Formats: sequence, structure tokens, C-alpha cells
Amino acid sequence: MRCGVMFLTIVAIWVCSTTAAAQNHQQDAPADSVVNAFLPYLKFDSDIGLEGGLSINRYHYEEQIRPFNNLTEIRLRATTMGLFSTRLAWESVDFAYTGIRSRFEFIGERMLNDTFFDPGNDSPFSETDWEEDYHFFDALGFELTYDGRYPLLSDDPDRHFDVLLLGGGVTRQALSEDDENIMWERTPRGYDGGTYLYLGTGLLYDSRENEFDPRSGNYSRLELSAAPGWMGRYRMMKLILESSQFYSPPFSENLTLAGRIQTGLTHGEVPFWMLPEVGGEETVRGYPTGRFRDNGVLVTNLELRKWLLSFDFLSLRAGLTAFTDSGRVFSEFPDVEQLFTGYNRTFGGGPIFSAFTDDFIIRAQVGSSEEMIRIYMNIGFSF
Repeated sequence: MRCGVMFLTIVAIWVCSTTAAAQNHQQDAPADSVVNAFLPYLKFDSDIGLEGGLSINRYHYEEQIRPFNNLTEIRLRATTMGLFSTRLAWESVDFAYTGIRSRFEFIGERMLNDTFFDPGNDSPFSETDWEEDYHFFDALGFELTYDGRYPLLSDDPDRHFDVLLLGGGVTRQALSEDDENIMWERTPRGYDGGTYLYLGTGLLYDSRENEFDPRSGNYSRLELSAAPGWMGRYRMMKLILESSQFYSPPFSENLTLAGRIQTGLTHGEVPFWMLPEVGGEETVRGYPTGRFRDNGVLVTNLELRKWLLSFDFLSLRAGLTAFTDSGRVFSEFPDVEQLFTGYNRTFGGGPIFSAFTDDFIIRAQVGSSEEMIRIYMNIGFSF
């Protein structure tokens, strides 16, 4: 069965700081310090099988610069279900002294068991088809993105109101043909590949006191991007709006209630791999990635996070999470009735850990839906 059971072994963890160890809060990070987190790991994940990988994070802190001066992330992984992935990211708070906080990210993936279901919020599910790999296909994908933030509000260091500068390219292609596979029976737009090149802008508001483990504040992001025909194969527009709120009650600073609402709309020639979706770690945990896809989406997440134990050794912490997610997709702009009915709901939870710096968080969660159980393990919270 693909639902599986969690199996996690941290092989080794290593860290060094060039000057001083980072302290527990971002605002207390020492000047001119570097913290490196090196994590080889072995784990089992329901969507991709037994995974072995290497995650390297390098945090460069400087006094009066929040949350860091720059961050470098490298992640290499391979799984028994045929996922081979490379992810490289670099982020600077003041890129080239322009005042623009910039993040560059590259992802390359070869996936032998990607998933596809019929579009729509009432897409049928058959356990027999799932077990017989009817919804799985081979895929190759690349993504290169730029995310820039230019501050519009500069007189308050605890709040950020920024204009967004966005750009990048995405391509994904189904490879081998299989007459008994849903991909080759349906041949959705984008199954044969093609490049989606886009430019965009938007607004971002952030009043969280900590980006990696927020206890209070709000994070809201509005994006509008477009792909003109002369830039790539697909002409389309995409609107994304998300807002997250965090609250810690006065009686427990280690307890946080986190909530998020997300919506997305697309218009034009949209390849199936760019359609808004419900299912997976970033939307509704408990359904497989891409379980529901269509032109529009509405997702809500509610999560309780509690740190229970802390140790001076390697600045270790341990805690638990519990969550409930819900979401649905739309073929066209929804009416009032659709906004309040037809949601696919899940619930779950699991342990969380941090080491070396409170910014380096390891999360393991189990999500349960009416169709199956899914398991997730990753670096950082899902939102």
C-alpha cells in the first residue's frame, strides 16, 4: 500500500559557527555569525517512498539585519519510487545593495511516479485504480524563479510592507507512454511539455516576529503574474492570494495557533501542472499531491503548535502539532453556494524538532482523509 508507515532515521547532524552560536530569537542573533546545519537523512514518505537525501542550510547573521543577512539552501534527494531532485536556493536581504530582498531558486526533478487525476472537485477515486498505479506517470520538470521584495514601509523594523517583483520559468513533461495510464488516456494540456515563462508583481505584508517559528503577527501575500505568448508556449494569467495569522496566548509562550487561507485563479491556456490544486503538503495534507485540480481553488489550514521540551545540548527542542485542513477547486468563478459547500477535509498532526538554531525546524506529520493516509517530513513549517 502507498499510504505506508513513517520510518525516519537521522544519520548525522553537524553544525559549526564561525564566531558565536545563534540564540533563541532572531532579533538576538549575534553580529557577523554563521550557522551551518548539515543533515543527511533517511525517511519514508507516502507520496514518494523511502527517501535518502542531504539538506544543507547556511545562515549568515549580522547585527540589526533581520531575519539574516543571507541564507543558502541545498537539498539533494532520491527515493525508491523514482524521484531524483536537486534544489538550490540563495536569499539576500539587500541584494547588490539595491534594498531589494531577493531569493533565487532552482529545482530540477525526475519523477517516475508523478500523479494525475481527472480535473474537478468531484473527481472520482478508486482504490483499485490507485493500487494498480493507474494515476501514476513518468515526468521530468525544471523550475527557475526569482522573488524580489522592495520595501514600501521602512520606519518600522517589526512590520514589512513590500511590493513584489516576480519572474521565472517552469516546464514539466510526461515521458513514457502507457495505454493503461490515465495521463495517456486523457492527454491534458501540457502533458507533452512546453515552457511557461512569466513576469509578475504583487504586495506583501509581514508582521511576524519570527519568519521560521512565528508566534504572533500576520503574513499576507498577493501575486498577479502573466505569461505572454511570445515568452513561452502557454498564454495565461494567474492570481494568488494567501493570508496567515499567528497567535500565542499569554498563559503559554510555547503554544501557537496558526491559521491560513489561500485562493488562486487562472485564466487562459493553462497546462495541467500549473492549475491550482488541492492535495499534498502545501495545501490539504491527507490527500495525494494534485488530487483535485481546476481553474480556481480555496484552501484553509488551522494548526496548533506546542514546544514541550528544550535542552542546552545542541539547543535542541521538541514539540507536537495538530491540524485540520480543507479545500476545494472550481472550474469557473464560484457562486455563493460553492463558497460554503463541497470542501475536502482532513486532519492530522505529528512531532516537531529544532537544533542548533531555532530557525532550523524539522517537521513530521500524518494527514488523514476519507480516501487515504499520507505522511510528510520536511524542513520548516508548512506555513
